[in-house]
Amino acid sequence: MSSLKLYQGDFRERLPKVVDAFGPFKMLFADPPDNIDWGYAGYDDNLDRIKYRDLLYNTISDGTWHSEIFWMSFNVNHMNLVGDLLYMMLGPGGCREGWDCRYIMQYTTFGMNMKGDFSRCFRPLVRLMKPGAVTYPDAVRIESERQRIGDKRADPRGKIPPDVWAIHRVTGNSKQRRRWHPTQLNEALYERCLGFSAQPGDRVGDLFAGTGTMARAASGRGLHVSLFEISPEYCKRLSEEHKVPIH
Repeated sequence: MSSLKLYQGDFRERLPKVVDAFGPFKMLFADPPDNIDWGYAGYDDNLDRIKYRDLLYNTISDGTWHSEIFWMSFNVNHMNLVGDLLYMMLGPGGCREGWDCRYIMQYTTFGMNMKGDFSRCFRPLVRLMKPGAVTYPDAVRIESERQRIGDKRADPRGKIPPDVWAIHRVTGNSKQRRRWHPTQLNEALYERCLGFSAQPGDRVGDLFAGTGTMARAASGRGLHVSLFEISPEYCKRLSEEHKVPIH
């Protein structure tokens, strides 16, 4: 049996208490604000560099401390900063030494058009995995090129996706779009992360729930989902959409 819980407040305060009450998560996902002044309701998206660095550090540290598999999508402008944080955490003597780190690129042909330079057509995603964590790669297989062209040598199961994922941005005319929120990730991205990382009965969570994409992507999977969201306005909308109380 699946479940959905919605927690209002900063994940840095709420997450440890939830883990104390219900135990650790199999998977946590985070899509922290891009820090480019998007105009979120109830959150300052224009932090100075030190405060934003602290937010990303806490996101990665808390996300890995309380789960076996942690995914984080982030703005390409912060690749160097994220890389530095990961080097510090995963290197010799780091707090997550021994964890597996894998970068994924979310590629989209409908990217941000640039005038006078190469267009922005990808968003980085990093996966951190605790030693010994169990994954389910067969659950996310896709059609291979051999299958597409009818090659008899093709694996009938398809192939495990490469580390470049062709998953479109959620544009303004997308059926997924929640117009009351300035940003939104594609449900297909969450579905792939969930399929690879969790099975029915597992506990999963989203540290920046936003429009509640994880709740929709996890529907029908038999997972116990926890959403953490700092904005009272967004929590109210999520509570109404999914008919769950705000904790």
